[in-house]
Amino acid sequence: MSKIFKILMIVALFSVSLSSRDTVDINFKGLSIKDFVKMVAKIRNENILIDSKLSGNINFISVKPIPKKSLMTLLNHVLETKGYTLVRTGHKYLKIVKIIDAGRSGLPVNTTRDTFQIVTEIIEVDGMNVDLLVTKLRHLVTKNSKITTSKETNALIVTDYPDKIKSIKKIINLLSSKSQLKTKVIKLDYIKADVIGPDIKKITKNLFDPKIAKNNLDIIINNKTNSITLVGRQSQIDKVAELIYAADNQDDKSSIVMEVIPINNSSAEEMIKILEKFYAKKGKNILYQPSFMNDKELNSVIVRARKRDIDDIYDVIRKLDIPKPQVFVKAKIVEISNELASDIGLKYGLAGGQVTSNALVTMSANMGGQAIAVDNNLMSYIDTPTNIKDFLALGATLSLLERDGAAEVLSEPSLLCLNNKESEIYVGNTQSVVTSTAKEASSTASTTNSYKREEIGLTLKIKPRLSSDNKVTLEVETVIED
Repeated sequence: MSKIFKILMIVALFSVSLSSRDTVDINFKGLSIKDFVKMVAKIRNENILIDSKLSGNINFISVKPIPKKSLMTLLNHVLETKGYTLVRTGHKYLKIVKIIDAGRSGLPVNTTRDTFQIVTEIIEVDGMNVDLLVTKLRHLVTKNSKITTSKETNALIVTDYPDKIKSIKKIINLLSSKSQLKTKVIKLDYIKADVIGPDIKKITKNLFDPKIAKNNLDIIINNKTNSITLVGRQSQIDKVAELIYAADNQDDKSSIVMEVIPINNSSAEEMIKILEKFYAKKGKNILYQPSFMNDKELNSVIVRARKRDIDDIYDVIRKLDIPKPQVFVKAKIVEISNELASDIGLKYGLAGGQVTSNALVTMSANMGGQAIAVDNNLMSYIDTPTNIKDFLALGATLSLLERDGAAEVLSEPSLLCLNNKESEIYVGNTQSVVTSTAKEASSTASTTNSYKREEIGLTLKIKPRLSSDNKVTLEVETVIED
C-alpha cells in the first residue's frame, strides 16, 4: 500500500513542470491537501507548518500555465474550503490555522507583503455613519472574516483577504464621494435673494425627491449680503446654480417686482382665483410664475411677477373688473287670511265695463246681491275661473284685501341685486315658544311653562337674470320659518 502511495506522489509531482520560469504547468486529480501543501512549499521555497487535522483530496485542471506567485493564492483558496488559511509568523515560516482563529495569530495591520494572507486593516470613513455602513458591507466579507466599527474614530476594522478589503474600500470611496456635501455661495447682482429664494425652494422639491435622504438640498437665503447658499451634492448644486444665474441677469424685464392693483367692481378674492388658474395653464416655468395675494381691507390684489408680465396682468384685470349689471327689486311681504279673503270674494262682484290702466273699473256694492254676468269683452282676459290674466292688477287686489282686514303688509323691502348673483331678504322676529308644561300635584295646582326663543319669519331668495334686451327674469325661493 505504501508503494502505491509513493507511485501516485511521483505521478503528481512529475505532472508539474519545475522550471526556473515564472509560470508553472500544474494538473492533478485526487491529490491530498497535505501533499498539495508540500508541493507548493517546494515550488515557492517556503516553510509551511501543517496542522495534523488537515485532510481531504482536491482536483485541479489547468489548460495553460499559471504564475508561480499565484500558487500561494490557490493554496489559500483550497484551505479556505476546509476553514483554514495561511498566516506568516515572525519565525520565517507560514502556518496553517483556522480562519476563525486567524485574528489571534498576530496578523499584519494595514500592510503586508503577502497578497494571499489575511490581514487586518483600519479604514477611516468620512461623511457617513460607520454603524449604518457596516450593515451594507457585511455580505462582502469572507464567511469567517470579521468587520467591526470604531465610533470614536468613525472607522471600520476589517479582517479579511487583501483582495476582499480592496473591494470594500472601493465601495466605501464610491459611497463617500456621493454622500459628501458641498457648499456654494451665489452672490446676486440684479435680483433680491428673498424674492427668488422661495421659488428656488419650490423648484428643488420638483427636481429632487425629498423622501430620498441623498436628495436633500439646503437653501439658505441671506438678505444682508443678497446671496443664496446651497448645501448638497455637487450635481444638485450645479443644476440649481444654473437656474439662479439664469434668473439673475441684467435684463430689466426679467427682474421680479411687486405691484398692488386695486379692484373696483369685483371681489379681490374671486379675481385671484381666476388669475391663478389662468397663469397656471399659461406657463410651466415655476421660477417666473406670477404669485398673487389678497388684501381684504383694500380689496386689492398684490402681484409679484416679472416686469414683462405686470402689464399683461393689468390688462387681464381691467377686462375682468368691469361694472356688473344690477337689478332693483322691490318686494311686498303680505300676510293674508284665507278665511277673510274667501268672505271678501263672496261679498264683492265684478260689474261689466271697460278695462283701463287703473285695473279695476267697477265693483258691485250690493252687499251680497245677485251676481252680474261678466261681459264678453271682459271674459277674454280670464283664463279659468281662478286665473285672471292682465286686467286685475296685483296692487289693487292687495289694497282691497288690506282695506277689508284680510291682508296685513309685514314689510316692503327693496334690494339691489347683482346680475346672476343670489340675494336674500329676511323678515321676521324672535318669539318665545312653549316647549313643555309642568303642573304641580298640590291643592293650588299651579302650572309652570318652559319657553324657548325661536326665529319666526320668512326668507326670500332672489336671483335675477338680465338678458341682452334688458328683460329681467327672477328666480324666487321662499322659506317660511314658523
